[in-house]
Amino acid sequence: MAATAVAGGTSSQPAGMIMQAVIAVAAPMLIGLGFGAALLASAPAIVLYFGLPTAFSPLGAIPALVARRAGSTRTARPRRCSTTR
Repeated sequence: MAATAVAGGTSSQPAGMIMQAVIAVAAPMLIGLGFGAALLASAPAIVLYFGLPTAFSPLGAIPALVARRAGSTRTARPRRCSTTR
């Protein structure tokens, strides 16, 4: 996108995509701000912001703690056969 603008071309993005990008940038920033406000110190907040998800990620490997869900190879609804009879 930046290369297109530099080269003199035009670029357009749907408003929904721009809002998703804004949310993707603002949400982690607000979460980090919340950690900092809760701990009233930036260094422990940074450590916990990265450390807590890392510490809890092994829990996802325990089958009893993970909800049953469809795998990524399954579709939500059955496919119809493309041949007609």
